[in-house]
Amino acid sequence: MMEERSSKQAGPNCPFDVLVIIDFEATCDEPDTGVPLVNSNTSEIIEFPWITIDPCTLEIINEEQQYVKPQVCIHYPCGLVKM
Repeated sequence: MMEERSSKQAGPNCPFDVLVIIDFEATCDEPDTGVPLVNSNTSEIIEFPWITIDPCTLEIINEEQQYVKPQVCIHYPCGLVKM
């Protein structure tokens, strides 16, 4: 949840009230498997982490993440299993 912040005027170097930075995480192969099983066509987004930042102070206001269960492919140590 975002916390209440004291109101302030953004100066000429702070054109925005808040910046949101998003990082998408996706399924991938185990290292050193030899044969790639997951590629750009079979990978799936599994996590949506994000942070909100005060652009004037660069202070982190909030951090959150949501996990998503893969629906098409599940990667097990023995290989890729289609659902």
